Amino acid sequence: MSNNPLNRYELPARSPYRTRTNQKIVPQQIVFPETKEDPSHNPKNAEAPASDEPQIAEASRELPRARVQGQPTSFYRVNVKASPAQKPVEENKFFGNCPRCEWKGYLTFAAESQADVKLCSCQAEICPQCNGEGGSIISLESGNRAWKTCDCRKLARRMELYRAAHIPSRFADKTLDAFAPNDDSQAKARAHFYKLYYDPTSNRSFKPGDAGVLLMGSPGVGKTHLMVGFLRNLILERGIACRFQDFGLLLSDMRDGYTRDVPEQHILQPLVDIDVLLLDDLGKGRNSKWELGIIDTLISCRYNAGRTTLITTNYTLDPETTLRERSRGRGHIDSEEFLSRDTLRDRVGDRIYSRLHEMCRIFFVRGNDYRQILQKP
Repeated sequence: MSNNPLNRYELPARSPYRTRTNQKIVPQQIVFPETKEDPSHNPKNAEAPASDEPQIAEASRELPRARVQGQPTSFYRVNVKASPAQKPVEENKFFGNCPRCEWKGYLTFAAESQADVKLCSCQAEICPQCNGEGGSIISLESGNRAWKTCDCRKLARRMELYRAAHIPSRFADKTLDAFAPNDDSQAKARAHFYKLYYDPTSNRSFKPGDAGVLLMGSPGVGKTHLMVGFLRNLILERGIACRFQDFGLLLSDMRDGYTRDVPEQHILQPLVDIDVLLLDDLGKGRNSKWELGIIDTLISCRYNAGRTTLITTNYTLDPETTLRERSRGRGHIDSEEFLSRDTLRDRVGDRIYSRLHEMCRIFFVRGNDYRQILQKP
């Protein structure tokens, strides 16, 4: 048992959430059926056995249902550059045993403005299970027949949901497993996300409508990293529709909409209807009556609809730990006495503050500023 106090908040090794992502990838070996050859048999004089399988003419092909020692798999890729009698050359491209995607079949990457996702090279261009049909007809116990969607089509749908989530490109590689806590509060927050995703004690998984999470703390302590890591798995592993929305950019879009005669409801309604909304940097702005009205409308609508909301903010419950900003008043010198110390209640109002306590589990996150640590030589 490690003496590190943060280890007690790590997820158990047998959790269904981490079995795919954290277990060590062990090189596995294909087991070919053993065959016995007659020493007196001359293959040059023998006739080719009758077979329904056509001769291999392509440079590569898919062999269905290969048996891999220690791990079942649906197919593997081989290169055939000579006659069918030649033993295939295995390329170490297994579905379910890829060190690049860690059994997931997809890879996220940073695009120009937001994170994107693509299929891993271990995936076949045409799914061998459904032959590109997207599913198959199955027989039910009642005697009826039904259409069963193939897993390849489910993955394609989840990749579209990820692109529609508008996650910034900076967070394309952020996951819960990649988060390295340097404070006890960060470890507690990450452990809560693991448990919220899947609770092994109650065998319960996250469902849209469950209570959200509010992370408050100073800038650079990993609040958005944790949120995006949780959001990523809800989308790509569960197929839950989610949306990332920076509060400052929301206000900018609202102002731009006024100049283009776009109604407020046209901008806010997609944020109200989404199953899971991540509202990043709540409270940012001048805290005007108009901004408070935007917060009230968005939070109240999601509260009444019973939808899950995730929130990060630099404003805390205590004036001593909340974000300090210089006063915008004119004629003042830069001194400590003119720094504002608004709490979260001051930034959102009493009514929304009360609803946030009911909608979210609140965590105060401390720690060293990751951005300052990365800048050190």
